[in-house]
Amino acid sequence: MVPELVQDLDLNLADVGWLSSSFLYVYLLLQLPGGYLADRLSSKGLLIFSSLLIAIACYGFSHASTMTEACLTRGMMGIATAPGIIICLNLIHRWFPARWFFAINGLAETVIMAGGALGPLVIPRLMAAFDWRQTMMWLAAFGILLAVASLLLVRSFPPREHLSDDIGIIDQTKNRRPFSAIEYGLYCVYGFGAFAMVCCFGGLWGVPFLALQFPDQDIAVASTVALIFIGLGCGVPVLGALSSWLNAPRRLMVGSVLASLLFTCLLLFCNRSLQSAAVLCFLAGFFSGGYMLVFGMVRIIGLPAYTGLVLAGANGCMLMPGPALQPAIGWILDSRVETTLRQPEVLDFQLAFLPMLSAQLLALLAILVLSYGYLREQRNKTRVSISIAR
Repeated sequence: MVPELVQDLDLNLADVGWLSSSFLYVYLLLQLPGGYLADRLSSKGLLIFSSLLIAIACYGFSHASTMTEACLTRGMMGIATAPGIIICLNLIHRWFPARWFFAINGLAETVIMAGGALGPLVIPRLMAAFDWRQTMMWLAAFGILLAVASLLLVRSFPPREHLSDDIGIIDQTKNRRPFSAIEYGLYCVYGFGAFAMVCCFGGLWGVPFLALQFPDQDIAVASTVALIFIGLGCGVPVLGALSSWLNAPRRLMVGSVLASLLFTCLLLFCNRSLQSAAVLCFLAGFFSGGYMLVFGMVRIIGLPAYTGLVLAGANGCMLMPGPALQPAIGWILDSRVETTLRQPEVLDFQLAFLPMLSAQLLALLAILVLSYGYLREQRNKTRVSISIAR
């Protein structure tokens, strides 16, 4: 949709970055309020309200004629979606045993990422049949369908007779650790870097980058980038299930961010066919799924009465690459194009993606520090146990 928006609303590349991230600015600002509401209000009612509001926002965006109007309606989308993932996590926490939080959360994230995968697949085809404004009106109709589905299917709490001591709503203290702001911050940094590739490459700049290398293959390029979300949808349940089964989330977090960084570098800097790019997109998305493990880790160190707030803060950090890095990439591209008065080239994109790669390296550093601290803590516990035994 980027070329159509540039032409219809008279935007430059930096404007596109700001328009895309305007959704995320509002989304991030409302994460903590959304988490508070998710803790205090009916999950069912919030989901119905959010679905109807997103429908109104999509309809408004379809009638935008200026950059300001488009940003306002994108901001409304941010308001509508702010509490969504936290409501989902709270429902998992209430309905399922705590030991399977990683695995069930992985399945939920798979469904969420299906929307990201379907977007680049469905929207170009809708736009080939209609224009971008009519496409947004179809998305508004889908929002109304979501509201109806929430009304019919969602239950905020399980029946009392189905509760057990292993269900999160009862077991509020088991396996919890004292809250550490440093530990929580490092997990949030990991989430920021682990999700950077999905936000920046998959969410906005991947299509124009690959379209530059493979012109006249717009639908094929969009489908290739969509494989990031398909890989992500496959990766989060696998990594979540492995974490619940092996009880080794930190090791999986280290391995997944390393693999994601490797496949992202191959995608950006190696000569390859579009088919090879598709494989790399899938693998980079698959291993980016390690971001999801952050939710389980911060839930353990979170305060029982503020589970939604703790999860919301972590979720907000994971989405920060959007407003922080998307405009930065657009600014780097614009600065290189303006100084040479030419169209962007592959090298321009490669340089512009360096902040994204730096975020992935930062995630690796954060989880290595956390893993070292955990191992040192376990060694100290072992020494204390041996001393007591003697």
